[in-house]
Order: sequence, then C-alpha cells, then structure tokens
Amino acid sequence: MLNEGLRETEASLVSTVVNYPETLDEVDVTYTDFLDQECSLLFRTAVYLRDRGEDVSIFALMQKLKKRVHSGVLAEILDIARAMPKSIGQISLIVRQAALLRGVESVGKQLVQLAHDSTDPATALDAAEKALSEVMNKFEGDKGPTHIGDGLMEHWDTIERRYQNRGKVMGVTTGLDDIDRLIGGWQEKDFVIIAARPSMGKTAFMLESAKATSLQGAGVIFSAEMGEEQLYDRLLASESTISLFSLRNGLIDDDKFPELSLAASSLSDRMLYIDDTSLVTMSHIRSTLRKLRRKVPEETKMVVYLDYLQLVRQNGRSRNEEVSEISQMCKATAKDLNCTFVALSQLSRKCEERGNKRPMLSDLRDSGSIEQDADIVAFLYRDEYYNPETEKQNIMEFIVAKNRNGPTGTAELVFLKQNQKFVNLARSVGNDVS
Repeated sequence: MLNEGLRETEASLVSTVVNYPETLDEVDVTYTDFLDQECSLLFRTAVYLRDRGEDVSIFALMQKLKKRVHSGVLAEILDIARAMPKSIGQISLIVRQAALLRGVESVGKQLVQLAHDSTDPATALDAAEKALSEVMNKFEGDKGPTHIGDGLMEHWDTIERRYQNRGKVMGVTTGLDDIDRLIGGWQEKDFVIIAARPSMGKTAFMLESAKATSLQGAGVIFSAEMGEEQLYDRLLASESTISLFSLRNGLIDDDKFPELSLAASSLSDRMLYIDDTSLVTMSHIRSTLRKLRRKVPEETKMVVYLDYLQLVRQNGRSRNEEVSEISQMCKATAKDLNCTFVALSQLSRKCEERGNKRPMLSDLRDSGSIEQDADIVAFLYRDEYYNPETEKQNIMEFIVAKNRNGPTGTAELVFLKQNQKFVNLARSVGNDVS
C-alpha cells in the first residue's frame, strides 16, 4: 500500500526533530509533505519555533498546542522515535518520497476527471502537462547552496577550457561571425530576446541561426506563427540559390533540382527539430524539451527558438501579467534545462513615431519584465524599410541593447531577401543581393 506504516515514520521524524532540534537543518521536507495531520501540525510548529529563535522542546510544543493536540497523542508521537533505528536523513527521504507518490496519485485522479469533464482536448492536455510538471519540479527539489570551494573546483575546468580556446567563440555559434564576436555565441542558461517590427526578418534570422546551431548541437524551433511546411520552404531557400518565391510557386529549373536535393539532404542530417503547435503554452514547451533532453546525447548543447513570445498562451489577469509570466518561465527554462532560450518578440509602434526609428529597450511590447528577465536583448533593423534611398541597401543591423555579461554594440549583416538568408558582410562580396 502507498501509505502503509507511514504514520510511524512521520511520527519518528517529528520526534527526532523535537528531541534534537539541530536536525531540522538536515530535513528535506515541509509540513505539507506529511499525511498525518497531527504530525504535520507538530512539525510545522517546531519549524515556527525554530525560525522565531524560540526553544524547540516537548514542553514548548505542549504549551503551544495544548488546545489543538491531545497530550496523549503528543506523547505517543514523541515516543515512537525510540523504536525507529533509521537516521534522520533516511526518515526524511521516506516521508518526502511518500508525499511525491501521493502527488502522482492525485495527478492521476485529476487526469481522469479532466477526461470526463473537458470538451477541449487541448485544454485538458495543457492542464495535465502543468499538473505533471508541478510534481516533477517538486521531485527535483532544491539542491541547496553550494560551498564556494566545491563550486570553484568544478568551475576551474571551465576557466581552463576558456583559456585553451581563447579567441574562439565559447558558446554555440549564431551562424554569423560578427554577432559571435559581439556576444560570444549562444551561451547556456541565457535567455535572449530578438525583437523587431514586422517584416524586418525575425523568422529568417531565427532559421539562419538554427541551421548553424544544429551543426554543433540541437536546435529546437517552436513556431506559433508559421506552419512546418512554410518553414521547410524557407530553410530550403536559405540553404540553396533558389528564391523563396520560385520554391513556393514551383518555378524551379530542372538543373536546380540536384542543388535542392543536396540542400534537403544537408538539413536532414542535422539535429534540428520543429514544433508548430499553434496555441502553444509554456508547459507544452517545457514538457517537449524535457522529453527531447532525454532523447539526445547528454552532452548535447541545445538552443531553443520561439517564434514568437507574444503568441504563447498563458492565464493572467492582464496581457502585461501574462507576458511577464511567460518571460520569467523562458528564463527559468534556460536555467533548469541548461539550454539557450532565444525568443523572438514584437515591438510597439513607438519607434516608428521617432525620426530615428532604430528600436530602444523602451519599445519592447507588453511588459517591462522582458527587459528585466533577458540576459541579452537585441534588435533587428533595416534602414531601407523606412528610407528607400539609404546607402545601407540590404543591410541588417543587429543592435545589442542589453548584454548582462558582455558589451553592447551593433553588428551589420547582409540580408538576401529573395532567399530569406543572412550572411556575413565580408562574405556578401560578389553575391547578388538585389
């Protein structure tokens, strides 16, 4: 049985921490992990007394709870430890694991109820993923603080690796040299925002970067805006010399098919994954990434791309609140799953009301939390979109407006619009960019 003999174990835990208050610091449970209500109350009270700097003793508990717990029950619970030879760590683990199994059992019942009551499978699955994610997060728990000596010993390997590779890109390449030099490539645990007004080339940039990422690690695209087939067309166009228009309309010369076949073969060999769920949620994204983490080799570096942040569904009292929560979950996902999370984002129209239409941090749409949570905020800007006579024809500016761990600045790229492709400025010499 799931909870057989559990009361004795919980009582033993309570008895131990009351008789030896110093063991409270070794216990990895909370009062909500107890099945027995009296044990839960006693443990909660012991923690309360400890946190207030008061004496944790049998007498103190009896005085505090004399109207809530019968003295005979209290004496019975506190006497159990004598018959329990296990260490406080073992007892704590048993109580916590039992609580987690009850959590799984509870989720199972919720899923049955959802299946009976819900008329929308997507909503039911979303709720199921969220419930399972909450139990999983609790199971993973808090590893506690790391002593700086232990942490630095492990981190020293990273320092030496950087030294041995000095001058090289430390992160996963973005696929564009000048951007790599500016931000050091995509770094693990970073949350990156790439923001622009419509038609600036956000999706094209994402795909160009994802192609490069998938040569070094795994690139995962969540596309809430475009379907898989639209992305396949763009990827094939950017990997070949065939224009997107020609590809979409079947205007392909016979002698171009070998090139197209080669492009498809090259893309197929990479660790590039696409999820085009329309009404995507953060719980779906996190669940999908956890599954993928288990499928790819453990050492694989992963870069996640989201197109785009404002299309993610989230329950909130206001749009600002929703976007704030989504932004925080993007950062948490990068940290928890040890990946880079690159989210495309819309900008407000405020930048188009200025003489200089280059975006600023204050132009980020819907929430100031995006700027706060992101490690890097970069803007895409093409001057020719607003000034047709500009000297910067086909030039995309990648403007790093915030970089928590490095410099800000601007890198210039060439945008080959016909192929929806970005290339380094130096490489563009001789290319037809019309």
